[in-house]
Amino acid sequence: MKVKPTISIDEIEKTIIIPNPQGRSYTVRKFESGFKKQVFTSKDFPDEIEGKFIGLARTLNGNIYPTYVLEVPTSRNYLIFEGRAGYFNSIRIMNAICRKLISQKGILSVRNIKKEDLEAFDFQKEEIYYLLASHTTEIKMNYGTKTKYYYNSEAIGGQVDERLVLETPCGIKKLTGVKRKYSSFGKIRPIITLKTRVLGVQDKSQYKWVEL
Repeated sequence: MKVKPTISIDEIEKTIIIPNPQGRSYTVRKFESGFKKQVFTSKDFPDEIEGKFIGLARTLNGNIYPTYVLEVPTSRNYLIFEGRAGYFNSIRIMNAICRKLISQKGILSVRNIKKEDLEAFDFQKEEIYYLLASHTTEIKMNYGTKTKYYYNSEAIGGQVDERLVLETPCGIKKLTGVKRKYSSFGKIRPIITLKTRVLGVQDKSQYKWVEL
């Protein structure tokens, strides 16, 4: 993917097209996820993936780069986690899948979307179900236009062998057919930061900021 080494703040594109690198795969092993073996490949994404600008990311040396959320999550597969193994390995696995399938020249970093990223764009207008790379003890239940919150104190400290562990924009859902173990399931959705340094950022308070 070709990108400019530097751009001004006014040159940031609101939407971009990320080419699918093709021919890649990532295997999630049973002992990592707590579920069965799961394989994700380049075919889980279209040949061209649209990205939407959500904010700026800053590195430790102070350089600033534009960050985008990809408009489509994995299309074919749901990623499933169960129990203690799923709890402790879930975030690492989601980020690894995103990096393996999307990383390429011109991209500084790739990771899975997390709860904090939802503050950067109007996710509520979307009808997409995907996992957030965020552990939570807060269970959100939607009732029409109202949202209620419940707290699962037993999930604190990783005691999650039979607990709900990961969140989505739609709340946390139990995997159908699982009697005792509560599982997290959903698609993955990458966040990418372009390797294009943004110049001319004066008043930092007027921009949305996201983590690398």
